[in-house]
Amino acid sequence: MHNMMLFKPVVVTAEVGDKREICSLSDMIEFLEEWAKTGETRTWEMAMRACNSARAGELDPQIARDAFVAFARRSKILVPEDAKHIIVKPSVAGFGGFAM
Repeated sequence: MHNMMLFKPVVVTAEVGDKREICSLSDMIEFLEEWAKTGETRTWEMAMRACNSARAGELDPQIARDAFVAFARRSKILVPEDAKHIIVKPSVAGFGGFAM
């Protein structure tokens, strides 16, 4: 039940130029598992423990979200909430798009 719990999205940079919106506990766990392949940090371990505890119902999911935000900030992948987002809309296939 807690896996699908939604909360205010956290936006992180996954790869160069690629942003990911993390909206649930399962999204956080999936992202952290992918990040583990690049090297673990202390804040990663804390965030992963918090997410697993929240999934087990032992911790408030909001606390897990806060731990994830701390991990993202420390890893310098957190996109600030007030950052302007550029949306690219496709025009005609093969002819690029335009920014809004």
